[in-house]
Amino acid sequence: MELPVPEVEVEAEERGSEIHAHRRQRRAHEELAHRQAGTPTGTTTHTTSTSNFLTASSAELPKYTAPPSVPSPALPVPTPFPAPFDISLSFNVTTPSCINFFNTFIQNVTFRACRPFGMLMSSSQQFQADQSNLTILTAVVGGTCATDMSPSDCGAVMDWHAEQIALGGNCGQDLNAGAALAVTALEGFRSYRMMRTAGCLQNPVTNAYCYVEAVASLLPNDLYFWVASLGIPLPNATAPTCSVCTQSLMNVYAQYAGQSGLVISQVYTQVAERAREACGAGYASAVAITSASQRGTMLSALVAAVFGALALLLQVL
Repeated sequence: MELPVPEVEVEAEERGSEIHAHRRQRRAHEELAHRQAGTPTGTTTHTTSTSNFLTASSAELPKYTAPPSVPSPALPVPTPFPAPFDISLSFNVTTPSCINFFNTFIQNVTFRACRPFGMLMSSSQQFQADQSNLTILTAVVGGTCATDMSPSDCGAVMDWHAEQIALGGNCGQDLNAGAALAVTALEGFRSYRMMRTAGCLQNPVTNAYCYVEAVASLLPNDLYFWVASLGIPLPNATAPTCSVCTQSLMNVYAQYAGQSGLVISQVYTQVAERAREACGAGYASAVAITSASQRGTMLSALVAAVFGALALLLQVL
């Protein structure tokens, strides 16, 4: 399954721009929670604060652009398709063996054929850029659902990569050291099944992808619930809009919340309680999280810590 390993530049003079590139990518995730759709035909979105949105006059309010319905036949899969980790790997990947592993798997045709939605959401700059056009975003999300390989076969591919990345001859040392990209990749492999199911959810009324609807929304509330899949707790006072899409997303999370190797296990209880408070007891299932799941593995907790630290860092940049 391995391809020839290309060279990755790690010269010191490049690291400043590489770090800024990574920070911009992480900032995009923070902006998921503050994005407001704002131009015709589902093209450009703008970022404003929720408080400004709530206090703005009607003349100042952004215009809502409804996301397109999923057509039949489906939109053509964009070519080239967005890829995970389309940022410099020299940021926070320190060992040559781990760099080699990354270069191998991100160019592996079998891995790329699975088009992992969760890894695009967590690590692809191109995927973030595609959110400025709801039609393109719909085509990309559709591409993560319509893979030539079956979901079970792709799940097996991701399981294999999850085992391989942890080996000492690959990224074991980086994982033990808490290297952010290595930890992100491991969680992406582990959560493939959950995020594929989530990404393919559609609103039964509008027939639009639920994720695209969350991106298009004038308020960031529902989008926070998608970011929770990265192990990021909901901000204070955040409640869902009680949409059918967020309820479907919570149902997917509930199926996986008991798995301590997934960071959703770290935040599901908080997210579900917030959803039930806002939308009623039946809106989100109560999951019995075991003590092991509540603690999580060291790696699972580390993922949440990494994302939290990066979020705090970006707030002061």
